[in-house]
Formats: sequence, C-alpha cells, structure tokens
Amino acid sequence: MRKALIVWGGWAGHEPEQCSVIVRDLLEKEGFDVLVEQTTSMFASPDLKDFSLIVPIVTMSKIEKEEVKGVAQAIEGGVGFAGYHGGAGDSFRDSTDYQFIVGGQWVAHPGNIIDYTVNITRPDDPLMAGITDFRYSSEQYYMHVDPSNDVLATTTFTGEHAYWIDGVTMPVVWKRMYGKGRVFYSSLGHAAKEFDVPQMYEIFRRGALWAARQHLPQNGRDFGHGGLEVSELNELEHPCQHCRHILADHLDVIAEEGDKRVVIEATEREFLFADRSGEPHPAQHTFECNR
Repeated sequence: MRKALIVWGGWAGHEPEQCSVIVRDLLEKEGFDVLVEQTTSMFASPDLKDFSLIVPIVTMSKIEKEEVKGVAQAIEGGVGFAGYHGGAGDSFRDSTDYQFIVGGQWVAHPGNIIDYTVNITRPDDPLMAGITDFRYSSEQYYMHVDPSNDVLATTTFTGEHAYWIDGVTMPVVWKRMYGKGRVFYSSLGHAAKEFDVPQMYEIFRRGALWAARQHLPQNGRDFGHGGLEVSELNELEHPCQHCRHILADHLDVIAEEGDKRVVIEATEREFLFADRSGEPHPAQHTFECNR
C-alpha cells in the first residue's frame, strides 16, 4: 500500500485541521495509508523517502533548515508533492528553497473573497480531462510563479480591485518536476467548504494521484498515462522518437520511480513494459511500432 503524509498547521483561517480530514479521507479512498502530523518535524526524518506523496496544509508558519532540506531531498529523489491554496502556496515565506519546490508564492488576493472564472488551458491534459471553464467564489490568488511550470488552468484579473493588474492572466493550476519528484499545485481551496465544489475537489484529487504516480481514474475508467515521462524513455534503444511520445502520452503505465519495479525493454519493433523480477505486472503493456 502506498503511503501519504499530510502535515497541517499554521494560520487557522484556512481551516487546516478540517481540510486535513477531507484530504485524508480522499487519499484513503484512493488506497493510501495516510499519516497525519501537526508539525513539520517529519520533514527531517530519513523515513520521508518511503512515502509516495507529501501534502502540506500549512499557511505561513516557519520551517527549520533541516526540515526543508529533508523534504527537498525526498521530492528530488522521487516522492510526490501535492498542495493547494495558501496551505502550500503561502507556506514558510522566508524559505526560498521551499518556494523553489512549489513553483510559486502567494503575494496578494485583491478584493478578498470574490467571484471569478477559472479557465482550463490544457483540456488535453489527463488532469483536466472533461473539466471546462467554471465560475468560482474565493480568493483570486495573485502569485509569483516559476516560468518552468506546466500550467493547466489560469484566471484573468479584471482590475476592479487593483486597476494596474487589469487583464493580467495568472496561473491557477500547474504541475512540474523537482528532480525526479512530481509536484502539483492548485491555488483553489481557501476553506474546507470549497472541497464541495466538484471541479476544485476533482482537480486536486487528480493532481495528488498524478504526483504519487497513481492511475488517474475518471468515472470508473483510466485516462491518460499514469507514469512515464518522455525523459524517462530516453534510455530506450528503439530509434523511433515518435513512439516515445506515443507511449508517454497514451499508455496507462505505473512507473514506481522509488524502487524501479517497472522497467522498459525494447526490441527493434516492440516495447515491453514488465516487472523487473519477470513476474506478471498489472501495468504490463506491449506496443508495436508501425513505422
């Protein structure tokens, strides 16, 4: 069973304890063994590398240098990270190392709680499949963001509450890599009740599963690839780059990066995904090149 760590704390206005219960139940429903902690001390533990997913729900607060070093090393080594709103995007304001992991930092929410539109910019991405633009009532986050983020959804400021940002388009949802680790972030989720918004809940659920390299079920079926990045296919001897992209985009393969259970073998015209031990694997697939 895959393990997930939730750490909650910080500013009470974001209801971190209530949200930790919601996220715990979400992950347990997806088959995770979930550990919930109220301090960041676990970030410095050598056991952190044994988790598949880390979910921080800590607004502001402080983090020790050894703790941020530990969480950075774990994610760089392949542990997934999924966060939302200020619980991840406004944590530990004095730690630029932490902000480098997340890929962004909150700086303002003009107008406080307002109605705004979330625009899906990557409907082709498995995390956004079937989700269209939607209205949302919450804090519209203005953030400093990493240009390397793979942005999946945005919002545009009207200038009503800060005229000088009229027309500015701001990322709302993104994914990124930090070393070998997958990082997912959504700026939605000011309070626990926002998990009742179907789009917010589903986007976070899919993002957390993606970060943990789980299959991404939608309405009882799989969609998108659950594991391999194009960069991970470079070791293949097969000469056809087209096939590498097809595999990365369409095969539902779980790649458990931590212990390399799933490996890739290639012949002249065929790819085989199999377990290193040679035993049958539920993610085993064969793909034949037609070029």
